[in-house]
Order: sequence, then C-alpha cells, then structure tokens
Amino acid sequence: MKKPYFKPLNLGIVFSLLIIQNLYLDRVYSLDLGNVTVSGVVLSKNNCRFNSNNVTLSFGNIDGTTSSNATVSTNITFRCGGSTPLATFAISDNGGLYNTGNGQKRMRHQTVVTEFLPYTMNYTPNNGTIPRNTNTNLTIIATISANDIGNAIAGTYTDTVILSIVP
Repeated sequence: MKKPYFKPLNLGIVFSLLIIQNLYLDRVYSLDLGNVTVSGVVLSKNNCRFNSNNVTLSFGNIDGTTSSNATVSTNITFRCGGSTPLATFAISDNGGLYNTGNGQKRMRHQTVVTEFLPYTMNYTPNNGTIPRNTNTNLTIIATISANDIGNAIAGTYTDTVILSIVP
C-alpha cells in the first residue's frame, strides 16, 4: 500500500493572507457613517397678490403736547387665486427701514437722522382662509404712543415697511 502523498504547506503564505485579510477587515470596520437629509417644499396651489403695490399711512400733524396716542389706519385690497376653492394666507412685514431688531418699528427724523419715533403697526386680518378670486380688505393700523410723541423733537418722520402675503 502506498502512502498518500501530501505536499508540504507553506505556512508563510497562509499567515500573510490572514494578516492582509485582517487589515482589510479593519478598514471596513473603521469607516465612518454620515447622514443625508432629504427635504423638499411643496408649493401652495394658490397665490395671493395685493391689488396695489403702494399705500400711504400718514399721521399728519401731531400735537407734541398731546396726552393721547396718535392712531391712523388705511386699507389695501388683496386677492388669492389658484386651484383650490379656499386659500389660506398670512400677512407679515420686514420691520421697516429703521427697526431696532427686536420688532420695534421706528420712523426716522428727516433732517436729524439720529432721532427716531417708535410706532406699532397691526393688520386685520393678518391671516385666515378666504374664497379664491375674492377681493379682501386688509386694514393697516399704526399707533404712536403719547409718551413717544412727547419725547420727540419737532419735524417730519418717515419709514417704509414692506408687506408680504403668502398663501
């Protein structure tokens, strides 16, 4: 009976392969993972527009000795159209040219540009749902407090506020 012939195994090659395999496995396990945020905005099927691009809100001449607030109002018309029977809207503004950054609107003196006169501005309605293709009045109300009037220097004060309407 013949003895089976076994070829000697070169352990150096096997050992080298194990080291190489372990190096690649370490790389796989040392990969860092990251997140991908996926987002999108579905635009409204409606659109809203002011019927006029300019409106004036004038306090006129204000008595500097008054003990009452000065309040004025005006109206501007807007309309929402689109493919749905009702349109939801919201009104906002940019705070005006001279706002303090914390929401306080101010008019600036025309010649003494370091003087300001604070005021508030409100809108009615400032948001809601209306039938599409229907003219809607927006009432803008502005108020200067009696205290601010009493502290103001005489002269003309102005500001420009940009209104936005989004469906």
